[in-house]
Amino acid sequence: MQNQFQCENDKKSMAISQQIDSQNDQFKDNYQNNFYQTQIEMSQYGYDMIICMESVFDLQNEQQRELIHGQDAEQARKDQNIQQNIQNKQRGLKVQSFNDNYLKFCKNQTIVGMQGQRNKGKTYILNLLTNSSYPSDAHVSTPGICLKYHNYENKNIIYIDSEGRSCPIEIDYDNNLNYQKLKDIIESEQKLDDELEKKLQEDITSKHLDQKVTEQLQQEFIIQSSHILIIVVSNLTQDEQKMIHTISQFLSGEKKDTRVFIIHNLKEFDRVEYVQDYIKKLKVLYPLREQPISTFESDDENKIVFIDCINKNFNHLIMANCNSSAGKYYNQFTINYLKQVISMCQSSINFNVIDKLQEYFNKNLQNFLILKNTNGEEIQDKDKNLLKYDKKNEVIILKEQYKIEKVKELSVNVFGLLQKECSYTIYDSDEKRVLIVEIPGQVQTKKRFNRRKGIFYIKVIPDYQSEQENGQIYASTRKFEEKYQAIRICKEDELWIFDKNKSVDLQNGLYKFVFIRDEEIQSD
Repeated sequence: MQNQFQCENDKKSMAISQQIDSQNDQFKDNYQNNFYQTQIEMSQYGYDMIICMESVFDLQNEQQRELIHGQDAEQARKDQNIQQNIQNKQRGLKVQSFNDNYLKFCKNQTIVGMQGQRNKGKTYILNLLTNSSYPSDAHVSTPGICLKYHNYENKNIIYIDSEGRSCPIEIDYDNNLNYQKLKDIIESEQKLDDELEKKLQEDITSKHLDQKVTEQLQQEFIIQSSHILIIVVSNLTQDEQKMIHTISQFLSGEKKDTRVFIIHNLKEFDRVEYVQDYIKKLKVLYPLREQPISTFESDDENKIVFIDCINKNFNHLIMANCNSSAGKYYNQFTINYLKQVISMCQSSINFNVIDKLQEYFNKNLQNFLILKNTNGEEIQDKDKNLLKYDKKNEVIILKEQYKIEKVKELSVNVFGLLQKECSYTIYDSDEKRVLIVEIPGQVQTKKRFNRRKGIFYIKVIPDYQSEQENGQIYASTRKFEEKYQAIRICKEDELWIFDKNKSVDLQNGLYKFVFIRDEEIQSD
């Protein structure tokens, strides 16, 4: 029996060892072969400014960084090499400027955001829009949040780009203590430590969640900041459909009147008839109408923009293989039309990107992260100024009195986004404004309405004691961690009052809150 157990343990050890070594070698090979990242200098990307952000944990100050991703600080000190590598990791979000164009960011600028999954051609199209020729092939990965100034027909424009969605996760196995311990056990042919294997899997899961939060924060910052949004897709996939729908929902929730252009970059299509077949299928996926554009005089080019009949701010444009008859027919019109729309855009803003990014993080970090102060107390006030800009080191970083405890345990919706807030609906009925909020599980709520700002604050506290009164909990997906949510009920110049007497718990995970106009109470 003992020999049988030893044999099974050896087989399991060998399988895990091979799996880990294979993954580690794959990441090393991919890195060396420029599959995920390139070794080119930052200045060669062609952007005027790059804000490097590999992980949301980069915001931690220097003293806190050694605690990230479940690393045990005491054990890390036993291995000086790993500890030194941890300390050498990026501290703060490094802001790098490569010329004087960033000085123009504070003038009135039209902001154009680039969206899309990785390696779909965002940088390629940006090159065409700005008459540039910077690296844009499949081996080049856009680093962090990247900004480029461009002047077109006396129009000041800032393009914001990023690495894109659904990027592969890089696991730094060489600097992961749990991996190194597990590897030592396997190499020394000791009995496999199941607990250590479990910790390694937790580290990997934590890294995936970190990447998801980092990506979502970057993308939502770009969407929120943009007057015009360019979404680049290829031969449309379901994931790209989800992305388009998610952006539509986000803009609707933010009540932003952003013009959105979906560029179908069909780089594998080299004949016009192939593209026309694709357009027929596209009209089944979206309710599109054709809008002829007569601005451009060429007779041998496409002159059609496809407008979504439901989301009228969403327009579809076509590009094809640039070295083909299809590319000649579609591409130049698409680029010229985009340039024209951007140059005629009336929206503009003084865009100090460092201030804007800090403002965005101050407002949104707590949707995804648990932050604590030096006393170990969780921060609930979303109006706090959590970040600072270190001019000497040119980094955006958390203030010393705050630290990131961990990423929140958030659910993922059907579109693959982390659900940072409770779902809610606001509607008007009989001169009243009604808010319906979905809050799962047994909870207690604390409520406050800021009439001046028009924002309703809800603090949701899980009531574990009430749930346990029904019996011992075996499993539950309804509970979540304590939440603090701010919901805009009205504009700042409108006067509404929260009517506590008419607000009720509907007893099915839904809560109803009622607001009435201030003048109604005064007339009573």
